[in-house]
Amino acid sequence: MNNRIFFALKIILVSILTLFCLMLSESFAMDPTFYEGLKKTVFKVNSEVLLVARCMCMLSLAISFSIYLSSKDVSTLSDALLFFLLTLMLFPLYSYIFYQLESLNGALLTLGILFVSSVVLFERVFEKNKVCSYIILPTILWIGFCLFLNYELAFLN
Repeated sequence: MNNRIFFALKIILVSILTLFCLMLSESFAMDPTFYEGLKKTVFKVNSEVLLVARCMCMLSLAISFSIYLSSKDVSTLSDALLFFLLTLMLFPLYSYIFYQLESLNGALLTLGILFVSSVVLFERVFEKNKVCSYIILPTILWIGFCLFLNYELAFLN
């Protein structure tokens, strides 16, 4: 019974942390006028799509890590936890740098670090649970696409 309670507490903690980071990220991106005023790249992505994509990325991270936490082997758990937290915390940092500070180069650097962090997270999780790592894969692909978009925005503006 104690194991079930402990597991439920871990899931609740991951959910609360993810929700907090999502709300923080969205609070920074509430005013998309900076993004709307930039010269657009080849791919014209509107603010609503970005909102849904951020939500889906963070949700997939939370689901993946919640499943990963159910693992009996905790030898690589702390390592994966570090990269999960880093990846999760970089989402609101990116939104703050892009939307509030309006720094395209800073946002590009943050996205680069976010991309590397999520790839390392994928690799760490893949060692123990392939299903969890495959849930993270769309997030990595989206971050890579955003990295390309931000590079183009920085180049054009």
